[in-house]
Amino acid sequence: MSFFFENSSNFPPDENEIIFGDKGLVNNLAENSVIILTSTIKPHEAKEIGEKIKTTRIHIIDSPVS
Repeated sequence: MSFFFENSSNFPPDENEIIFGDKGLVNNLAENSVIILTSTIKPHEAKEIGEKIKTTRIHIIDSPVS
């Protein structure tokens, strides 16, 4: 399943908005869902997202694409 967000700016929404925002994945996915993070963000950013998501009912796998 892919999610796309409407955005009025010329820049894509950041990962935090997509994952943790009011309309984000954490607030809308079923318990025990898995997010596969295929973004090209820096490793420390992926780790921060992973740490933050530990407090939720959602799981995450970092699978960077280069």
